[in-house]
Amino acid sequence: MKKLIYAQAVFSLVIFAYSCENNEGVPHMKADNSEDLDDLAEFTEQIPTDQNVFYVVEWVASFMSNGHLVYVFDVDGNVYHTNVESGWTYTFEDDVIPAEDMDAEFELVQEHQEGTIDIIELQTYNMLIEDAALGNVSEKIRNHWDCGSIYYSAFTYDHVSDSYTRVRLKENGDFLRENDSPEAQRIYQWLDEKTFQVIGTFD
Repeated sequence: MKKLIYAQAVFSLVIFAYSCENNEGVPHMKADNSEDLDDLAEFTEQIPTDQNVFYVVEWVASFMSNGHLVYVFDVDGNVYHTNVESGWTYTFEDDVIPAEDMDAEFELVQEHQEGTIDIIELQTYNMLIEDAALGNVSEKIRNHWDCGSIYYSAFTYDHVSDSYTRVRLKENGDFLRENDSPEAQRIYQWLDEKTFQVIGTFD
């Protein structure tokens, strides 16, 4: 009887080890999981949240013209846009935005949907935002002349203060400013690619 119990215990351990090796169970996530996200995307679940807006890409034309477009990526993977005439008030320089104000801003864009992105992909990159917020943003340097600016931002949401905090990812165009964290750079590259896929180009 003891031999049978022992054999069953060994067999169970072998099966457990095999299933872990083949990722049949929920995988163990490292403390620094940024390198594992592509492999773990299928395990990422959408967590209920009061946060509606996760990313904003804003294009402001040069001083010679009046173009100003804002693209908003929401919690469901929808991509909306609006222009300066519609009343979007917050800019890349605003650090903290009250949730009430952000919700009001968000309502401005919801009539103008440009497309959608995969929700699992979205949630995978959302997992990087908090680490991206720890990065340092460089000082502005002159990059071009009279070509306008594109601003890439992610947002975190704080339930206690009921407010959004901007995570600056990158400013490109006439001036260059970027977040030095690997997570911020990874989000920027993805966000730039997704913006291009959804809207084409800012030109």
